[in-house]
Amino acid sequence: MILMDYVLFFLMPLTSFLIYCTNSSDIPKCEGFPNFCCPDYKWNIKSQRCEKCLPGYIGINCSYKCPYPSYGEACQAKCDCEKDTCDVSTGCFYEKTECLPGYGGINCTKCPFPYYGEKCQGFCQCSMELCHFSEGCPVASTETRTLSKRVFYTILV
Repeated sequence: MILMDYVLFFLMPLTSFLIYCTNSSDIPKCEGFPNFCCPDYKWNIKSQRCEKCLPGYIGINCSYKCPYPSYGEACQAKCDCEKDTCDVSTGCFYEKTECLPGYGGINCTKCPFPYYGEKCQGFCQCSMELCHFSEGCPVASTETRTLSKRVFYTILV
């Protein structure tokens, strides 16, 4: 195990201070920070160790979102789209106007159970195992259901 020591310099208005950091394997530790987690790391209660910020977040305890147009790991990537279509973690996304049956929403994601079909407008009356995200339930019967002020028709063969 190789230990590397380094010092970070932070300039604050009217003051500057030093923070002594050590780097053991892939997890740096910084004195003077909560749980010795360096900036761009946060404490994970389950693993009992500092972990790198998720993409799109930076700073002490990963408490800051990347400022537009930056996104991704350590905010190093740049969106080339409008602010309202720039995700801090993944970058630009675009609303698709048409999705295949079984997909819906902004990025045409797979319909969540119990919904299925075109724009996820169908509602399965069977178990999750039997409900197909684009075709619905494979059971013989015809049924009409009202849910959230919408009428869903499920024709089952």
